[in-house]
Amino acid sequence: MTVDDAMCAKASSTPVRNVTFADCVVFSSCGGNKAGMQANAPYSGVRFLRTDVLHARRGIIVQSTTGSHTMSDVSFEDIHVEELAQSTPTAGPITPVAISAGSASIENVRLVNCSLPKAPPGS
Repeated sequence: MTVDDAMCAKASSTPVRNVTFADCVVFSSCGGNKAGMQANAPYSGVRFLRTDVLHARRGIIVQSTTGSHTMSDVSFEDIHVEELAQSTPTAGPITPVAISAGSASIENVRLVNCSLPKAPPGS
């Protein structure tokens, strides 16, 4: 269990290329599978495969909040999210999938065979 994103690939200062997270079971109070926040260096070919997210606030996230390098070729395959829930009242919205191109463009995101619950009412 983590109080931050369970799996996250960030391009803080060095390129992120051809990174794979596979065959994982995670429990998080934030995100289950996350690509981004930072796009300060080239970013491509990040894959999340066969992941079971038991609990998270957000199941699948692709996000650029700092940096201007394009994030491309991010895939989520055979992802199962069991439960979406809020861990603390100020943590932010509960959502199965969040894609946000704030500071950099995001291209070619694929979701294949993903099982995601609906967000709870009022989230």
